[in-house]
Amino acid sequence: MFDTTTGERIARVDDNDYAWLDEQRSTIRVHTDDGAAEVIPSMGLHGGTLPRTTPDGWEVECAMYGATLKRGAESVAVPDDEEFRACGFSPNGSVFVLATSSSLTVLRRPI
Repeated sequence: MFDTTTGERIARVDDNDYAWLDEQRSTIRVHTDDGAAEVIPSMGLHGGTLPRTTPDGWEVECAMYGATLKRGAESVAVPDDEEFRACGFSPNGSVFVLATSSSLTVLRRPI
């Protein structure tokens, strides 16, 4: 898990038994420091999706190697040499994520 405001990795699940993953619901169960469990949506290799549009009109076209963000005549290329696993926007459109097998690109903008 990454904090999209800082880019800091805040958690990593190292359990190889995949007990933390609920593939049918596309969610991940992460235990917090106080022993509780937080359930968060999953996107990527095991399913799940991110929004492909923002409320203010940006759209993403995800390709095998990268993505293109478009709004009207504006266009932003987000190249990556690896096959993508997840690609899309946060629900309010302030964050764009392109995740591959070896990298994570996070673009953030004020709204």
